[in-house]
Order: sequence, then structure tokens, then C-alpha cells
Amino acid sequence: MQISGTTDDENQTAENLRVFSALDSQIAAACDKDIAILVLNRPDDIVLPIPRMISNDEYSAIISTMNLKQREFLLHVLHCFKEEKLPLYYCVLSGAGVGKSRLINALTQTILRHLCSST
Repeated sequence: MQISGTTDDENQTAENLRVFSALDSQIAAACDKDIAILVLNRPDDIVLPIPRMISNDEYSAIISTMNLKQREFLLHVLHCFKEEKLPLYYCVLSGAGVGKSRLINALTQTILRHLCSST
């Protein structure tokens, strides 16, 4: 039964956007500093590890070992970030040894680079 004019999904989306907005300035600050942990000042504090940006050589090595589908997915996610089509919900499924961790590392590093370049 819906009492208010918004659905649970709309409420969750609004909350997600509020949290992402609160994180935005802290992530931007993390791009220039060696920060390992990010803490929001909320009643139910959220503690998130901030991944460290790897060197350009390490980043190039990861990207160069990705297959075509991995690269297409990476570019799709980057496009969504650039066009602010957020939040994104994807599940990466596959067997052992096919590159899920490589893809997630490449996504993480690409998004970090995008966020740091747009500040």
C-alpha cells in the first residue's frame, strides 16, 4: 500500500543520490591526497575504502590485457559517468579466470581518473 506520492524505489534513489552527493566533494579531495578511508558524518556512519590510483604504466597494462567485451563495457560505464546517468546497477558474472577482477580494477581506475580530471 502506497501512502505518499513516492514509491520505495523513488525514495531509495533519492537517498542514493543524497549519499553520492555527499561523497562527491570528499572523493574529489581524495584525488589529491593519500586517503585510505572515507567517513560520512551521518548518524549511521558509512566507512568506505578509497582505492588508490595506480601508475599510468600499471593502468595501461590492465587496459591492454582486456578483451573487446570488457573494453566495450568499460566505455559504456565511463559514458554513463560522463553523461551523469547514475546510479548504475550491474552484476559481473562469469567463470573463474576470465577477467572479472581485471574488469572491476579497470573500472575503478577509470572512474577515479575521470573524477580526478573533472575537479
